[in-house]
Amino acid sequence: MRSRRDFSSPSRTNRSALRPRFRRKRYRVNWFQVALVLVIVYTSVVFIQQQLIFMKLKAQADQLESKLNRLRSQTNALSEEAKRLNDPQYIEALARESLGMIKEGEVPYIIASPDQ
Repeated sequence: MRSRRDFSSPSRTNRSALRPRFRRKRYRVNWFQVALVLVIVYTSVVFIQQQLIFMKLKAQADQLESKLNRLRSQTNALSEEAKRLNDPQYIEALARESLGMIKEGEVPYIIASPDQ
């Protein structure tokens, strides 16, 4: 006949022997790899920031370049106008057209439009 001990649950020592042992793998932190990743991330962030600053400065330089070209063409036009203002014939033509001036002895004709 079996004793009561045989039918009872196995003792603690026997339980651990029956179960397979599952040990968790311990992950060791490789500090060199962590430092390398941090350096790469930092370098990437700095590089991207520098590229953004460079693109903004390039856009600003392009804007200033176009403004400079526009101002140069304006300067050339004004210097040409200054040269023409030294010519007496140009001054006379300008006075006749814009101010409506006439020479002595000339008779001005004003042409009326049909609707007036």
